[in-house]
Amino acid sequence: MDRRRQSIALHVLARRPTPIHCREIGGSNCCQFLLEVLDQAALELKLWILRPVRQSAMKLGQGLLIVGVVAIGVGALFLGAYSAASAPLPEGFPPPTANGAIEIKRYPEYRAATVQVTGNLAEAPSRGFSPLFRHISSNDISMTAPVETRYPTTTLQEGSTVDGDAAVSFLYRSLDIVPQEVASNVLVEDMPPMTVISIGVRGGYSYDIYTNSIQQLQAWLAEHPDYVVTGAPRRLFYDGPYIPDPLKRSDIQIPIQAR
Repeated sequence: MDRRRQSIALHVLARRPTPIHCREIGGSNCCQFLLEVLDQAALELKLWILRPVRQSAMKLGQGLLIVGVVAIGVGALFLGAYSAASAPLPEGFPPPTANGAIEIKRYPEYRAATVQVTGNLAEAPSRGFSPLFRHISSNDISMTAPVETRYPTTTLQEGSTVDGDAAVSFLYRSLDIVPQEVASNVLVEDMPPMTVISIGVRGGYSYDIYTNSIQQLQAWLAEHPDYVVTGAPRRLFYDGPYIPDPLKRSDIQIPIQAR
């Protein structure tokens, strides 16, 4: 388009009243020129409309990219923390039971350092942690998972009291580990092999989760009369305090044997 036509087109786009005479353009080309002006105007209008859309899309794309990078970084950091906070199992131990699943599990003999805790059973695991941690630290013994809490058999009854005696234990990685010094409030004992009915739980370590899970196990036992209870119930805590509650794993178990 020549300069005269560009000038007229700019006036059209600027909505300025400009007389357009075909004689200025050439009668035979007048209609063609007007079509060119309209095409140019439509193109400019389209670009003008789409410009903020493109800019918004670019900003949105940049924002999503930043969010994606942050999410990947947080995920990697979280996965590392999860792995670091979950110590290895003692030799021969089966893995945690899947969330919500109920299964029969068999455990080999294992060595445990145990403290007795009296009082509110909901507080027993946290109260037993400190003396047990001092025990493994003073003997240079590596931490393992799970931490075990054995509850009184009275907790097998629905609506039982929340007070009583509990045994909290750190489990040694191997039967070959022998501590050099043992505090008076810590008992090192070898636990015999056992068979248990186990339910897997994901979530916080509240005592309510324990009692609700015991009732589920009791319902399972009622449906399977070929098994009898042979010992105190226990809970195995697999993950440390740095793991968010929704991801913490634990097994609630009742020792059993076939009739």
